[in-house]
Amino acid sequence: MIVSDLDALLGELRAMYAATGPAGVLSDLDAIRKQLKAHSEVDLAAFTRELQSTLEQVDPKVRARAYLKSIEAAETEDAFDVVFAQLSADRGIKADDLNQIGTAFSKFKSEEKFAKAYKTRKAKLDKIAQTFHDKQAFESRGRVIDELMPWQ
Repeated sequence: MIVSDLDALLGELRAMYAATGPAGVLSDLDAIRKQLKAHSEVDLAAFTRELQSTLEQVDPKVRARAYLKSIEAAETEDAFDVVFAQLSADRGIKADDLNQIGTAFSKFKSEEKFAKAYKTRKAKLDKIAQTFHDKQAFESRGRVIDELMPWQ
């Protein structure tokens, strides 16, 4: 598979979102596709390795914000698992960065309280995962109630 194949798939995805999705997604997809154009004939695996190498050089604070946005945008267990695996493996993300992500995602009142409650890297990551699963369970219960009692 080459980068132009990915671009074609993103074009199809954009067409689906154009009918029903939020406008922000469309502009994001357009921006991604614009960046991919210059690499259209490159092998996708090689492009991915190069991109990963480049991203590892990005400031950890910027990566932390990107992880937070990706976690918040994850609507399925599979989507969350991909982002969470990347976050877990990224040793450039330090305790302060995890405190920032955990505080924002878990709706803690302050980073200090989150840092005090979850002292280790593992504990911080576990809290982020637990929060995602709790939100999924809550939303799932809401969907079941909607199906059982549609008149509400």
